[in-house]
Amino acid sequence: MEKIHLEDIGKYSFLSNLKGSPCGMYLGFLKSNIDLKENKYINNLYLYNREKKEYKRVLSENIKYYTWIEEGKLLYFKESTDGETEIFKLQIYSQEIIESYKVPLDKISKIEKISSGKFLILGDKKRIVDEDVETFDEIPFWANGKGIMNKQRDGLYIYNKIEKSLDRISNKFEKVEKFRVIGEKVYYISKTYRDKMDVYNELKVYDLTSGENKTLIGDKKFNIKDVMMLNEKIIFLGTTMENYGLNENPEFYLYSNEEIRKISNMDLSIGNSVGSDCRYLSGKNLGIKDEKIYFIGTEENSSSLFSMDINGKLTREEKIEGSLDEIEVMEKDIYGVVMEDRALEDIFLLNNKKEKITNFNGEYNKKVSQLESLIFINDHMEFEGFVLKPKEIIPGEKYPGVLMIHGGPKGVYGRNFYHEMEVLASEGYFVFYTNPRGSDGRGNEFADIRGKYGTVDYEDLMAFYKIVLEKYPEIDKSRVGVSGGSYGGFMVNWIIGHSDVFACGVSQRSISNWISKFLTTDIGYYHNSQQIMGTPWENSEVLWEKSPLKYANRVKTPTLFIHSDEDYRCWMSEGIQMFTALKYHGIDSKLCLFKGANHDLSRSGKPSKRIKRMEEILHWLKKYLKK
Repeated sequence: MEKIHLEDIGKYSFLSNLKGSPCGMYLGFLKSNIDLKENKYINNLYLYNREKKEYKRVLSENIKYYTWIEEGKLLYFKESTDGETEIFKLQIYSQEIIESYKVPLDKISKIEKISSGKFLILGDKKRIVDEDVETFDEIPFWANGKGIMNKQRDGLYIYNKIEKSLDRISNKFEKVEKFRVIGEKVYYISKTYRDKMDVYNELKVYDLTSGENKTLIGDKKFNIKDVMMLNEKIIFLGTTMENYGLNENPEFYLYSNEEIRKISNMDLSIGNSVGSDCRYLSGKNLGIKDEKIYFIGTEENSSSLFSMDINGKLTREEKIEGSLDEIEVMEKDIYGVVMEDRALEDIFLLNNKKEKITNFNGEYNKKVSQLESLIFINDHMEFEGFVLKPKEIIPGEKYPGVLMIHGGPKGVYGRNFYHEMEVLASEGYFVFYTNPRGSDGRGNEFADIRGKYGTVDYEDLMAFYKIVLEKYPEIDKSRVGVSGGSYGGFMVNWIIGHSDVFACGVSQRSISNWISKFLTTDIGYYHNSQQIMGTPWENSEVLWEKSPLKYANRVKTPTLFIHSDEDYRCWMSEGIQMFTALKYHGIDSKLCLFKGANHDLSRSGKPSKRIKRMEEILHWLKKYLKK
């Protein structure tokens, strides 16, 4: 069987940004690839002709974003330079740039045409940098993937290209998270803060005709995820966080005449929570058609297409055995980026029957290792785990294994293609993984492990580890490692302090000390404190009790720590502390600190750093698990 090699990641295609043209003739999308020689990602714009059922590349420049402005014409931009973003207008038939202009914004995430020559833009101005000192006067003062953001806010702007004017319609301290233009009004979700960002946000409406800006929902009532119009009524997706905190699954609500009515009772995670390291950019997870809201929902260990009407009737429209990564809802059809049957991403038509319309990854889909499902019971609950077998198994031989633990904890492992796992299987490892309590896809009660980190989740993982060894005698019990990232890294740190059954560990972008995590990271003071149910001043003993660092003196497992110096989600101090503790106690350990990388190193980091990361992991596993 042909193996998957580390460098094969440079041959895969990642698809995103599905956008239908105004009259419905075309479906646009971005195809991203990794150029290992140039050490970068390349994003090309493709158009699918829905009538001819064929697609072609129309732009080979490294596009960051595009949007339709009329049939046959679209806007796009690349990386910003010197605090400005140059926007290009493309005629798709001739593939000519017919106009360009510069907008004085450094980072733009969305553009929408509102009238002739006027555009609504979500973006931010360039940060003024003092070469001698960084000054902070609010929290969070930095954010993963964005860097230092003290007093920086993504704002809503109206750009007039004729007058070359840029007017901000959100206030100076207002962080705008999402907007939708519906008729002559702009509905947008934002939060305003000066010293400490809150977990609640607001729904506002801006009248493009009068210039009036009005708050519809505020007063710290909701965390709002999205807003839309259904049957001429305002619908928003949000959660009060009253029962399950920040990780509570959102529901749909109707807003009318200053009254709010809940119209759904789904207990379903909206969006795709199924993990993979073979995606790059992203797109939409809901849309409106035929008086219904169509959306992606995560159920068990896969994400599928669902719909809901104004009365709250929920329907699963299309079951996906893998993940539905994004959708585009058009007048007659729904398209989706799909990972199914262990395959890499391709685009499908999702009209009662899946029809594949692209085939960018077919060659590599044939190389996947054999995946087997394993049902097991723990604490009177049923779980499903997965075992990825080595590419070549010789009868009578024993093989090493690796238990993988996902992040979140509200993430999901499923049947998706994972390059990292496929490489490990090609190198002769059994790779196995499951979704312990705290994972997504099984409702709020299952996902709610506030105050329980390191208890029920640990028990589920260890029960799975034991049943895998029972069911697969080919695995050498003395040569099994454990690996995980983020929350998974926390669990690796926790496991090695509470068990010595693993021959080695790989702890990535991890958490070792909940006190320092609270005080140094972008989400620590509001998210992690809620998850562990304590602060450094209230119930503080719980933070230390739940910190793997407390138990570092018990560790006997040699462990590799991988961290990034711009990871502001789990700051590098977390990996450094645990590494130092193990070295202090005489345990073989190694710390790899990646420069200029962040929490998303394994999924969207610089290609050279992604390769180097995997090389370090393979070397460590070989050292302790191979004969």
